Amino acid sequence: MGQKIIPISLRLNKKKNWNSKWIVNNNEYSNLLHFDLEIKKYFQNIFNYKNLKLIDINIIKTSKNINVYVYIQKNAKKYYNLSYNKIINHLNLYYPNNNIKLFIKNTQFFEFLKLRKNLKQIFDKIKKNNKINKNVKKMIYNFSYAFYTKNINIITFYIKQTLERKKTHKKFINNIDNMLQEFFKMFSNFIGYRLQFKGRLNKSKRKKKMVFQKGKIPLNTLEYDIKYHFNEFKTPSGICSIKLWVFFKPTKIKLNSKFLKKKLIKKNKKF
Repeated sequence: MGQKIIPISLRLNKKKNWNSKWIVNNNEYSNLLHFDLEIKKYFQNIFNYKNLKLIDINIIKTSKNINVYVYIQKNAKKYYNLSYNKIINHLNLYYPNNNIKLFIKNTQFFEFLKLRKNLKQIFDKIKKNNKINKNVKKMIYNFSYAFYTKNINIITFYIKQTLERKKTHKKFINNIDNMLQEFFKMFSNFIGYRLQFKGRLNKSKRKKKMVFQKGKIPLNTLEYDIKYHFNEFKTPSGICSIKLWVFFKPTKIKLNSKFLKKKLIKKNKKF
């Protein structure tokens, strides 16, 4: 039942929109589909090479004009020094009949800056000898960035990067599950998640399937908006897959009332 496992196709034009919009005849559909996938792969390879987080890509075509909207982190140009003019020239050389334009948009979220102080509570739980590793800080930053913007691509991309470098995977996978549980306790809008790994993990002779789940993921109900993302990472033993489902409430992000009460009680005790 692929339409239930991947909760995107059934919810299109209801809770989700198409990432690419083409105004063309039906006869040209198959050629343009491959053309769309090639452009997205081209950008993904560039951003992966520079270790830059690509949040989203939207493509819109009208007549001969193609507008590509790329959503990236704030101030990414300064840190990674990407030459965007060269990218446009390369695309126009490969596809001379089309006029391709590139629009780069920085994602700004003010709620993340306001609620960033509350992340100290997570740091206190994960502390060891009053010190926090740099890897743990990166993990918390990536997870918080993904939850406030509601883009799960960031989590799967972070998992892919780290697992490709490491030889043993079990310890890191358990840390990710613990981190998701902490966010599940913190936010009332975060109702459930499911994380799945498949492949020859930890240099095993046979492929394994590891599933971590907590809360509810109602795939049958079309009214709910469920975020889903799939990614792959390479290991010496073969290719492994990552699947992530996350279910949010359709409201603004707020901290859980129980979490706030605990924080207020601790402050009063200090005084």
